[in-house]
Amino acid sequence: MQHPYWPGSGPMLGLPRPAATGASGAEAVSDSDRVGGYAVNAKGVRKAVVWTCASKQAYLPG
Repeated sequence: MQHPYWPGSGPMLGLPRPAATGASGAEAVSDSDRVGGYAVNAKGVRKAVVWTCASKQAYLPG
């Protein structure tokens, strides 16, 4: 499952993940546009992730 991200207005977006079928999740969001959490890679290993400039990386899931 891809973790949703809402930039404060407009549609709900999705944060990128390292593997197309891997899950991701957010644990913390900062005022400086950073999101901290985890993502599961192609080998099924859960890794810590920080999305910097999250609003610029997020996109409309399709």
